[in-house]
Amino acid sequence: MKNFFISLVLLFLFVLSAVPVNAQYQNPKIDGYLQNVLKSSNDNLVRVYAVLKDRLSLNDLKNMTYNLNRKDRQKVVVNILKDYAAGSQQRVLNFLNNNTENGSVVNVQPIWAINVIAFRAKPDVVVQLAQNFEEIGQLYYDPQFNINQLTDDNGITKYNEENNLFTPATEAIQPGLTLINAPQVWALGDSGRGVIVGNFDTGADWTHPDLAPNIWNNLGEDADGDGRTIEWNGSTWVFDPGDI
Repeated sequence: MKNFFISLVLLFLFVLSAVPVNAQYQNPKIDGYLQNVLKSSNDNLVRVYAVLKDRLSLNDLKNMTYNLNRKDRQKVVVNILKDYAAGSQQRVLNFLNNNTENGSVVNVQPIWAINVIAFRAKPDVVVQLAQNFEEIGQLYYDPQFNINQLTDDNGITKYNEENNLFTPATEAIQPGLTLINAPQVWALGDSGRGVIVGNFDTGADWTHPDLAPNIWNNLGEDADGDGRTIEWNGSTWVFDPGDI
């Protein structure tokens, strides 16, 4: 009988040793691409973003602000999104911030507009988030793009298709646009056409194919009548020589 129990214990230990070490990452809340990154991370910090399960839809916001004019609606929507994110993210943020003390988490960035939290964390922290936080809907790897990828629509399309970030369309859609539900807004007929956007950032790439053909021109200063007041000379924007 003693030998039987010894054999049983040895069999149990053998079965445990046969369980893949990486099985802990096979959680449905951890995106497949992120699972692979975690497996090969060697316990280093990994770039991750957590999408909260409860997120306000376009219809939710529309129902909350249907009786407001456009200017007031913008202010109210911002406040609604901030308050909603603050409430749903609080427990996750507390956990992440507590883990910054031991270096397991760095660069925690709550993003209220889409109810997402971006951060860098060690694999065990990601696993704990997936296992213990019902408010998290999905955990994704947060890749870094080089400038060539961002200015190459084909490169973006290939990345999206390989990682199932969106349903491929005839035109490339950058992952960030998908995350903020831009395609759904476009489907409602609101393309943003005719809206002038001012940019005070120094990080814009004016050669980007989405920006280059859409730079605003003050046609009131179009002296030569060619429909433009600034031109791209191959390296920078200059005033149209015909207007000077």
